[in-house]
Amino acid sequence: ERTASRRRAQRQDHAMAPSEDDIKTCVEKLRDEDLWMEATEELIEMTGDKDDETTRLAIAKEDACPWLGKILGTYIELKYGEDAPGSPKRDHTTSLDAIDEVNPNNDDDDVRSDGGLSMLSADARLEELEQVVINTLQCLINLSRSKKNRKEIADAGCVAPACTLLDLNLRREIHDR
Repeated sequence: ERTASRRRAQRQDHAMAPSEDDIKTCVEKLRDEDLWMEATEELIEMTGDKDDETTRLAIAKEDACPWLGKILGTYIELKYGEDAPGSPKRDHTTSLDAIDEVNPNNDDDDVRSDGGLSMLSADARLEELEQVVINTLQCLINLSRSKKNRKEIADAGCVAPACTLLDLNLRREIHDR
């Protein structure tokens, strides 16, 4: 957390765009449920500059969108069950399928199932995920400012779960995002 705060402060002080390594590291964090909050907060910061198309395109190129879609799908499944529209189990495809198509040697081992959020009670996990979902939706909004990214977002399967979140009875803050 200190490292992320220090990086943010350095970028703010120097008004620098994130480096390629910063982007890769941040997207890697999306693969670990324990780091979803930190990763989505960093992505909001990285994508927040309306004039920085280069960063937005680089983040999408690093395959952030399928992982953002996984976050939304995980929340929908936990909150509304696997029969809810946008749930990965109901739709039989997940946004991670897009990663497998791009990177067929990608193993599902990238997704943690042995700790962190998965070890919390369902209620505690939902509470944590609500803020992560708010962050994720903001990331997707920011990424979609680049027209090229809109196709990446759609191809990664992020549109259906985002629409589902707007249709279901959610906390007002999520709905407003």
